[in-house]
Formats: sequence, structure tokens, C-alpha cells
Amino acid sequence: MHILKTKLSRPAVSHQVMMQRPVLLTQLLQYSQQAMLLIHAAAGYGKTTLMRQLSEILLEQGSTVQWLTLDADDNDPIRLYQYLCLALCGTEQKEVFTDSTITQQSIDELVQQIPQQAQATVFFIDEFEQLENKNSLNLIWWLYQYLPENYHLVIASRVRPDWSLAKEILQGRIQIVTENQLSLKSDDTSLLIDFLHQQNPKQAIMDFDLAQLLIDRTEGWITGIQLTNLYLKDHQDVTGFIQNLSGAHHQIVN
Repeated sequence: MHILKTKLSRPAVSHQVMMQRPVLLTQLLQYSQQAMLLIHAAAGYGKTTLMRQLSEILLEQGSTVQWLTLDADDNDPIRLYQYLCLALCGTEQKEVFTDSTITQQSIDELVQQIPQQAQATVFFIDEFEQLENKNSLNLIWWLYQYLPENYHLVIASRVRPDWSLAKEILQGRIQIVTENQLSLKSDDTSLLIDFLHQQNPKQAIMDFDLAQLLIDRTEGWITGIQLTNLYLKDHQDVTGFIQNLSGAHHQIVN
């Protein structure tokens, strides 16, 4: 199997374009200590960026971080299993599988091969919505069930996986973060002003009321705010544009 190393690497994100959200990151850091943190939100809410920022905090605290970005080809359970071996054990599985032999026992045996270590390990899985094959989805669910106590999953997905989560949530093993937590709130206004000025330093610094209006007009959708800021680089009437901003604006809709 041809290995795409980029799937196993944290995405390269420039610090200059990441909005700092310390309160949200502190909350995610706490949630990441549970068996699974599921970040479930539509496109544009900053899931990957937040996971990257969270991984940096975890590394600074001495945790081990592993990463896997999924794609449509991972609907092949054999291919997905191989990447899980690489991410968790650092080696390619040499055993020859047929589709019918990727079982719950296969995942149990994989977990037994994971190198033992004392520090916590957080395994980030991004673009989880790419998985539609039931067998591939089962592999991740079984992995969640068999991983050692010092291993934690952080999964980002645009869709909620077709798993029965109620019991796990009640037991405190799974925490779900949704668009409601990821969207910007009025409490983030000062951070947003600093972020927009960092992105566009030549533009006059947006005042507090205008920044709050921008959050309200975009419903806290981070990509909508960034698109607006890009548009404002060539737009002089900042106040007028934001006051008239709506979901019908053709560039943001596109």
C-alpha cells in the first residue's frame, strides 16, 4: 500500500492566521481527558484549527499526540486498518487481509501491539465524515472500546457518526462539542478584534460594537467572519457593509 505521510501528520497551520480562544481551548483540554471527545460541526467552524491548537497544548504538557486525517479511500476497511497500525504503532501491518477478516478481534490484536508508555496519548482523527462504510466505522468504534485508559480519541466530523452514544455519554466516557460551543459569542469580541487586525493590519481597528454586530450577523460562524474580513480589505465602508451583511451575500453564500 502506498503510504501518504500527510495523513499521519498534523496539518501545517500558521500561527499568524489562528484566532486564539483560551476559554474554549481550556474546555477542550478538559474534555480530551475522557475516552473520546467528538467535535461535531458543519464546515467552517474551525474544527481542524482548534484540534491543532489543542495538540500543541498537549505536547507542551508532555502528552503524546498522534494524528490521522481520513479521506474517501478509508472506506476500504483494510486500508483504514493499515493507517491505524501506522498511526498507533508506527509500523505497517504485514498480514494479508480480506475484507471479511477485519474484525473486532483484529482491532483487539492491534491494540495489544501498541507500545506501552506511562504518559497520556491523544489520537486525533480529522475529516471523520469521510467514513460512510459501516465496516470502517466499526473499526473506529472498536478501537474506542479497546484502547488503554491512557489513550484518548479526539474526533472531528461534519456529521454525527451512526453510533449508539447515549450510554457512553451518561457514563462520562464521551463528550460532544457542537456548533453552539464553537461559534463565536459576544464574550469573544475583544479576541476577534485582535484577530481581524492581525489579519488585516492596514485597516482601521474595528470598534467593539461593530465587531459584536459582525458576530451577530454571521451567527458566530468563523469562516463567514473571515470571508467578510477578506472582502473588507477592498471595501471602504466597513460599517455600512457589516450593517447590511446577511446570509444572502453572494460571496459568503458561495
